Amino acid sequence: MDAQTAYRRRWGGLAVLIICLLVIVADNTILNVALRVLSDPEAGLGAGQSQLAWAINSYTLVFAGLLFTFGVLGDRWGRRRLLVAGLTVFGAASALSAYAQTPEHLIWARAVMGLGASMVTPQTLSIITNVFPPEQRARAIGIWAGAVGMAMGIGPWAGACYWRPSGGARSSSSTCPSWYWAWRWSAS
Repeated sequence: MDAQTAYRRRWGGLAVLIICLLVIVADNTILNVALRVLSDPEAGLGAGQSQLAWAINSYTLVFAGLLFTFGVLGDRWGRRRLLVAGLTVFGAASALSAYAQTPEHLIWARAVMGLGASMVTPQTLSIITNVFPPEQRARAIGIWAGAVGMAMGIGPWAGACYWRPSGGARSSSSTCPSWYWAWRWSAS
């Protein structure tokens, strides 16, 4: 895509990047509403206190630990390539976590989700800084940052709306439809 086409499509591109970001950030907090049931041996996974902590923190730990690395790799290998690969990894791991049968499976699936999220997040900001001219960049980054704040509030709400009592780890499946559309639009 040439620079002229990218400039004309910059606001639509920002909308796609924000959808990608909403899914990633919302899933960081989505599991918090299911902790009580995840610890229930009959309705959930029977997770202990340390397993619950790892289920939440494995995502955040991997995500935060690899942000810088994938930012550099995106500059070298291509931002769009890493964005699509990250959404693919994130979506597959999200499906795995939604159907985890043990606390250990949930922990590992959430860690892989963090890997995919760390591939996506730096690419969104990097694409914004390359597509928007300096006079519009602050506005675009402000919208991007506002989406992060909104997603932090959406996560627990989405988890409460989509969580099914028949299986404790199902809250991660709530982002699967959003993930699919984010992946589809970024791949096209």
